[in-house]
Amino acid sequence: MKHRTVGDLLPPEMQRSTGYQARFQSDEEASEGASCLDPRCEPALGGCREIAHEKAQARNIGSYEPWSIWPDGGHLTDEPTPELIAQVKKIAPGRDVVKKQRWGRVRIVPNMKPGTEFVAESSLERNFYLHMLLDRDVEELGGQPETLEFWVDDRKVRYTPDFWVSRRGVLFYIEVKPAHALAKRDISVKLEAAAKLLKARGIRFEIITDRRILEDVPLRNADLVYRYRRCPLEHYIIDRIATCLGAGRHVFKETENALGGPSFRPYIMRSILAGHIGYAPRIPISEHSLIWWHRENRP
Repeated sequence: MKHRTVGDLLPPEMQRSTGYQARFQSDEEASEGASCLDPRCEPALGGCREIAHEKAQARNIGSYEPWSIWPDGGHLTDEPTPELIAQVKKIAPGRDVVKKQRWGRVRIVPNMKPGTEFVAESSLERNFYLHMLLDRDVEELGGQPETLEFWVDDRKVRYTPDFWVSRRGVLFYIEVKPAHALAKRDISVKLEAAAKLLKARGIRFEIITDRRILEDVPLRNADLVYRYRRCPLEHYIIDRIATCLGAGRHVFKETENALGGPSFRPYIMRSILAGHIGYAPRIPISEHSLIWWHRENRP
């Protein structure tokens, strides 16, 4: 199947400035010289080991299945709760951070979305945070919103959720847990009681397990894009990328070339992290990935 590349959509003066020549490109031509964008992948024949699979998927728009870390699949019908969000932002962290962890050093993560800095007490929490950065429905998030007190089996229990999240204006309390831990009765009963208490207060409570957080390709994509978090993203750069991408889906490498070459790769990655550019989370980000500009973010 023949298709136009992103450069064909650029005005003639930009095509000349980038040295781009409008042309048609076949799938066979595009499959040559591929390389993975993840620096951890060592070059092999034609790129990393998965490049052949990536080529096939990147050319098939139908393979871009939606993916969400949320149990509801990303669909949310609850009414916004701005009053609850305003209240939780005023509450001090529910407990002190445990300083020693089996997995290693405690990480203080700078929050790139509005809110406060929070402490990731485990690698699982840190990886959950990466997913939240790339979730365009999440406006704000923070850690350890408050300590709840309730009775379970005739004994008083104290419990502090791991995160609070504002998603489409709805307040969520989040517990991040390995799936095997939920099989323990004391944990499952405590979380069930916490869910009932929070529901009565109008707060959504979700348990996100490692089975979703550690899903291989979405996590690798999030980790890759997060590395470009310090790249400055000026308005004129955003305008140029938006103009280049237009209204369709375009190949990552062709977009990069049309903008001016590999020097623009950090800006594309940073735009993905900022939620301006869309991509398929289930497909590894590579030079053959399809990307697109979100219409509501158009300058």
